[in-house]
Amino acid sequence: MGADRQLLERAAVLAAITDLVDGLRAGRGGALFVLGQPGLGKTTCVCRAVARAGPAVRVGWGRGDVMETSLPFGVLTSALGAVGNQDLLAAPTAGYRRAARFYGVLRWLQKVTGPVLLALDDLHWADPDSLALLSFVCRRLAELPVAVLGTLRPWPPAAQELITALVYDGHASLQHLTPLSEDAAATLLTQRLDGAVTEDVARTAAALCGGNPLLVEQVAAALRQQGPAEDLIGISSMIGAQGIVLTRFAGLPPDALRVAQAASVLGTRFRPSLAVKVAGLDQRRVERVLSALCRSGLVRAETEMTAGFVHPLFGQSLYHDLAAPVRAEMHARAFTALCEHGLQAEAVEHAIRADLVGDPVAIAVLERAGREAMATGAVGTAVKHFRAAARLAGDRVAQPCVLPWARRCWSAAGRGRRLRCMSGCAPRPTLI
Repeated sequence: MGADRQLLERAAVLAAITDLVDGLRAGRGGALFVLGQPGLGKTTCVCRAVARAGPAVRVGWGRGDVMETSLPFGVLTSALGAVGNQDLLAAPTAGYRRAARFYGVLRWLQKVTGPVLLALDDLHWADPDSLALLSFVCRRLAELPVAVLGTLRPWPPAAQELITALVYDGHASLQHLTPLSEDAAATLLTQRLDGAVTEDVARTAAALCGGNPLLVEQVAAALRQQGPAEDLIGISSMIGAQGIVLTRFAGLPPDALRVAQAASVLGTRFRPSLAVKVAGLDQRRVERVLSALCRSGLVRAETEMTAGFVHPLFGQSLYHDLAAPVRAEMHARAFTALCEHGLQAEAVEHAIRADLVGDPVAIAVLERAGREAMATGAVGTAVKHFRAAARLAGDRVAQPCVLPWARRCWSAAGRGRRLRCMSGCAPRPTLI
């Protein structure tokens, strides 16, 4: 899925990317967004843009993740940090924090020397404050040596609604990725199997995949495992994207599948050590299980400490295949594991998805995250956290309501039922 992957029937999108990057190298800013369903080649388009930009252009990568939607300015912090701005989340010295944050980023971009490309993948998972800052910057790109290339799915809708407004106002352009034609999908499958497939099989598989290039490649991988691809035994019974992807995971050992399911709860990118803990796996089998996952071609190591699904659709399919109570239980385990490792900011989304109603630790973590988001000017994220804290507290607070209480410095003493002020005061409201 890198820059070397062939893109069939994508001439219009590639031409728009060429215009954006060539304009940037000539000193013209601009914004281009690519909209499409999972597996149609959005990430490959970003890789093509980066490859065309070359070493003369500084590239800031940012990528949204389903489990990072609670991190304030998460997508843009990563992208701007990659091109030298390490201060996005630093406290403003004066003025209204949100305005100071936005204008601080603008001033920094105005001072950069040489062209900068902000490559923002999977914007549909961006937090609300990243989207607000992105809109602010895109409306001022004409005067900057900065280009923005973003990719997104139609859902969740917040990102698409924002990009639609930018396009309508003339501050960005939008390209749509559509499924491949039957001929192109059959050609792609034939190429992946080095011609060792009949025309009938190729067309049947193309129809099954609905023109989705990623799914065509997954069918090709499954057919290669079967040996000579004379028919679609084991493939023809699959229905839709999730079925095709899950067939690939079916060949994993049970322990490896369990860890992959736990990883899907942690997000597109994850720490294998945490995935093992969420899966409840015996530590003695960790090395064998992680090796099996990496050999499967579905998961890859990113650093010594992190790994990720090769494509977000892989993790998404596993996640939605889990029964709802199992998902909730795994989110609860993930919340506990992340808190134990001091990663409360990452634990927030798990507290929400596990629906930890009445849990004092979850309420305290959400309230703290809301205050920290407010301190950075991330108003949208702060509101989300405070609302979630109030919902989890519900009517279980016996004395003052949660919002005045949330403005105090409370933390949970273990996982007990009493809350204690961080400054050492006497215990306060008891959760019934």
